[in-house]
Amino acid sequence: MLPVIKNKILQLSLLFLLSMHPLLAKDITTYHKNTFGEVSYNRFGLASIVTEDGWVVINKKQKVLHKVFIYDNGPDYISEGMYRIIKNGKMGFANEKGKVVIAPKYDFVWPFEKGTAKFCIGCTFQKEGEHTKIIEENANLGYITKTGKKLANKK
Repeated sequence: MLPVIKNKILQLSLLFLLSMHPLLAKDITTYHKNTFGEVSYNRFGLASIVTEDGWVVINKKQKVLHKVFIYDNGPDYISEGMYRIIKNGKMGFANEKGKVVIAPKYDFVWPFEKGTAKFCIGCTFQKEGEHTKIIEENANLGYITKTGKKLANKK
């Protein structure tokens, strides 16, 4: 029989440490449940969860659909029905149903606003404390529609 631990901070610390051990994980949601609580699915049956490899989107069968861009220490937010995804170090977009709409091929993309999203190819990144600055100098910048069509640059 396991001892009862009454100290809440100690309980949470032990849960966190146990969740880090891969042999104790029964399914992909174990790490998330032990860290944040129950998994919440959206109306399309998808959930953003944190795994040992970062934030991912899963379906109710616990299949990982894609890795999600981290924004403000959590998964990217949905903007105009789209969120940013990452594959092989490149960024693209998926819709709230989890379908990849714009394949990851950009070095960086900004969220959609008024039907378009800014993209960057060849931009560089500079760490500034806990944040990362995007250096656009000498990069190819532009805008795309929700279908991935490139538009003439706009300010």
